Amino acid sequence: MAKSAPYISIPGVANFRDIGGTPIASHPGKEVRRNIVFRSARPDISTSRGKKKLQMLAITHTYDLRSTQELSSSKSYDRSKLIWAGTTTRVSVPVFRPEEYAPDAVVARFAKHGASCEGFAESFSEILFSASHAQNKARPFATILEHLSSATNPPSPMLIHCSLGKDRTGVISALILSLCGVSDEDVAKDYSFSEKELAPLLPSHAEKLSGNRAFKGSHNDAEILVRTRKENMLCFLMKLRKRYGSIEKCIIGHNLLQADGIARLRRNMIVDASKNHSIVDPAKSYTDRKSTRVVALKPSGEIAIIYVKEGNYYKLPGGGIEGEESPTDAALREVKEETGAMVALRSTDYFATTEEFRFQQHQVSYCYLANVVDDAGEPCLTEEELADGFVHQWMTVNKALEAMSAAEPTTEFGSFVKERDIFVLTEALRLIDSSS
Repeated sequence: MAKSAPYISIPGVANFRDIGGTPIASHPGKEVRRNIVFRSARPDISTSRGKKKLQMLAITHTYDLRSTQELSSSKSYDRSKLIWAGTTTRVSVPVFRPEEYAPDAVVARFAKHGASCEGFAESFSEILFSASHAQNKARPFATILEHLSSATNPPSPMLIHCSLGKDRTGVISALILSLCGVSDEDVAKDYSFSEKELAPLLPSHAEKLSGNRAFKGSHNDAEILVRTRKENMLCFLMKLRKRYGSIEKCIIGHNLLQADGIARLRRNMIVDASKNHSIVDPAKSYTDRKSTRVVALKPSGEIAIIYVKEGNYYKLPGGGIEGEESPTDAALREVKEETGAMVALRSTDYFATTEEFRFQQHQVSYCYLANVVDDAGEPCLTEEELADGFVHQWMTVNKALEAMSAAEPTTEFGSFVKERDIFVLTEALRLIDSSS
């Protein structure tokens, strides 16, 4: 069974998630503390919904790993409009010194290291080297680790980000998780989540890269370079262990923390799994709700998605589990009611889950992949669904992702659904591709 996804919908911020909740390999029943280390892409234009959610998370420090040149060259950069303005303390901690910055960093990385996992490992090593260089006065990684190893237990919540929240953010997140005793496999899994979260953006980034005259690789190379494959992180961690003997010795060797600091970080960040709850506003009480989401696939390769006029968003078929109903029975029923189609689940095991805290409701959704057996039936919508303007459509997975991504929800609920179902559909696409 899949572990709950770390997805959190923050309007105005892509690729936002909590690295907590990850199991500690050497200590069964222990996890990395939730609600302390959040990671994301750059916080863009502020929205009132986004600010309210950041306030709910009580983030005190936002650590920005981008170079000063990135900020000055960004046409959309406006300090007064960014989502953290007036909400958290922004700390500028560039990984690269001004003389190290390259405007076409990915092009330079390919020219130097290629697109192999070993090449990514070398690139990540350079990130670590630059972040810990004696002449880097910002001390980005040391500053973050010192925050987490403070005498305050637990430390105050932080947000770490770079541009897309992939590589620079991925390296420091990997070091934090590894220091806590998380397995390399689970560390690499956290890194790979960025590919799912950023899926709608990656094709355009690959196109832009392959169209760069300075880029000497193929379009396939460009697609690999914008991805966050688990193998890239696994190769990096193996390289560190081979060179230093352990992640702890690597951290000490780079003068990021000493042994006593590592011990404090572990004390602060390792907790009992039974008491490690997701983002919950302590002033609120939440009602538990179980639900299902279904990716229903025709032999033609089309899937069912539902456009909701009230709120202007798309969703996957699915809904709440009723009474003593099993999740699988609920999945079959929801597809039938919302699309009229009869489906057969490919497996009784769900391929993913999502967890949401919204509107004083704690909802866990079980996600299934299904084959359409008969699509001749008619939907049986509730009065509320009819009033909301539910209309189901059939389109390819990629077209469905494009439609979901392009939609601009006009309601808080629609924003939640958009982020959640893009994640679910992207994960389903991986399964579909691997089985074809």
